Amino acid sequence: MESLNPSTNQNHYNWPSNLKMNSKKFGIILLLTILAKIFLAWAIPVFGDESYYWFWGQHVQLSYFDHPGMVGWMTWLGAKIQFLPAPLLVRWPFIFLSSLSLFFYWQILQESKQIDFKFSIWLVAFYLLNPLLGVGGILATPDVPLVFFWTLSYWIFLSILKKQRTIDYVFLGASLGLGLCSKYHIVLFPISIILALALSKRMTEINLKKLSLTFCAGIFFSLPVLIWNYKNDWVSFAFQLNHGFQGKSYSVIWTITYLAGQILLFNPLLMYQLFLNLRKSIAQKAAIANWSFFCLSSLKASVEANWPVTAHISGLAALQDAKNRQFLRPALTYSILIWIIFFGFYFTEFGQQKINKIPTTLTAENIWPKISKYSPIYGPTYQMSSLLQLTSGRQILKLNELSRIDFYDSGLFPMPTEKLFYALKYNTSDWPQWTNRAQKTAVEFFPDQKLTLYRVTYE
Repeated sequence: MESLNPSTNQNHYNWPSNLKMNSKKFGIILLLTILAKIFLAWAIPVFGDESYYWFWGQHVQLSYFDHPGMVGWMTWLGAKIQFLPAPLLVRWPFIFLSSLSLFFYWQILQESKQIDFKFSIWLVAFYLLNPLLGVGGILATPDVPLVFFWTLSYWIFLSILKKQRTIDYVFLGASLGLGLCSKYHIVLFPISIILALALSKRMTEINLKKLSLTFCAGIFFSLPVLIWNYKNDWVSFAFQLNHGFQGKSYSVIWTITYLAGQILLFNPLLMYQLFLNLRKSIAQKAAIANWSFFCLSSLKASVEANWPVTAHISGLAALQDAKNRQFLRPALTYSILIWIIFFGFYFTEFGQQKINKIPTTLTAENIWPKISKYSPIYGPTYQMSSLLQLTSGRQILKLNELSRIDFYDSGLFPMPTEKLFYALKYNTSDWPQWTNRAQKTAVEFFPDQKLTLYRVTYE
């Protein structure tokens, strides 16, 4: 197939004749990657957000207050294999889907006859060493299905440009609709692609009549999230817009940390190549459009490092058009060095203190033996409540209104009706107003986590 953005590099390496051999080699790499992910998924404790999404899977809905429903549907599926240890039970569907993302990323690279197998492997290495796309692919988060449907959509988009098949327009809409059921950031795909096509003066390559099929398929496959939001006053859309655009007052640190973080995560040498040497690349323009959106968002609120994850996919795909490949070795050295520094930091005393502050199943396992004799127990946040439930096997709901509004406050779980219950509370948080008349007595202390278990009674 011809390249989307033809390069002047004439070194073809007889790609078609080596297709089967190269596919087998990539298959081995993919299999080794899956095995490595399984090992890491088993070894790394489950984080609070992951257990929260696992809790969603115990209460399946079309969508949720915080995010669309895909992550909950996937954890529901994961829980069907009950004999697995907790980390794999939660994560195995995400390992599978992230591996498919890598497969379709490889297919995107193979769209170009200008790229040889060896260079493809270099780009696969950068993909796997990217913290958001590599290790991030084992975590049970909405980013994993978002990355999959973004990558799949881009692969279908390349097919549209080459073949103009009607069915591909339908498939693109289906992929984008399911992407919306994964994370709302998928809306940046059509925006960034349209901007990239317009800047490249290639808008005429899109058949507008067939594009209407993309729109219809997109609406149909995004119905779960649309129906749920319609029935719930569009509360999820409003929450995400407020989360991304309503900071208290602008701080220049938001923009500085966003830009520095993205450069460090993507790789400074790769970023240099992307911005200066790939001016004809549609993928490059799509990546820059994506990063630029969140840069503007940083003027309104703090931007989390993983939000522009899809820009990393487009950015890495654009590197296939690089003419000068002298950046490969130093860029790989940087990526490996960053991981060495991270693991070195992890094993320092300071690093351990920082990491131990992050709620995980290890935190819950340390707390549960001391509080298991009390009942009923309510948790302090959605993270810690779901971690305790995943660890103990007992239902541990979050105490209503004890922290920010989330799925626990959706009305599906009513306020405590018992005259006596126990509540785990962070020392820095305030009691909800509805508990003002209750008597509260501290019964257990967890100074390392800054948590206290209280006996709450109305007697």
